[in-house]
Amino acid sequence: IFGKGNKHRCTPLSADIVPYFNEYCIIYHPNMKDELDALMFYTVRNEIKTQMSADNVQRFMKAYEEKLKPIKDDIPHLHPHLWRRTRAMHLYMAGVPLPLVSEWLGHSNEETTRIYARATDEMKRQAQRKLAENGDSVFKDDVTFKYADDDETLRRLSGLK
Repeated sequence: IFGKGNKHRCTPLSADIVPYFNEYCIIYHPNMKDELDALMFYTVRNEIKTQMSADNVQRFMKAYEEKLKPIKDDIPHLHPHLWRRTRAMHLYMAGVPLPLVSEWLGHSNEETTRIYARATDEMKRQAQRKLAENGDSVFKDDVTFKYADDDETLRRLSGLK
């Protein structure tokens, strides 16, 4: 795929998407072996295949959003970047390291990817379970609280002084 700035990006497909992709190729690219440089997704103007614009993708998504609203009234606003953000978050939730997610998205700076990376409640629960399983809990039996006998420091730490 060629992304923003005409940057080449390899985008792996998940196994459940491959049959749909193959069907799309059969319909829209029956001579794919002869069309190695052909646009995968395109619009036709004056009988010429041209690169599909972001605005055109947005129009498709808006049309589907309108069809879905009567069925599911709490559907979020659909836009192209939603798919990108959702995929990034799913990768992150699956445990894919942030540098790899960043590379997958074609970000030159990992900080850009951090915008997507939010720890879900389930991720926090799994992390806590993992710590407990490894015996790495912060609540260890053999540890005594440093300020247990220091009432003045306890009051200050508690905001009472």
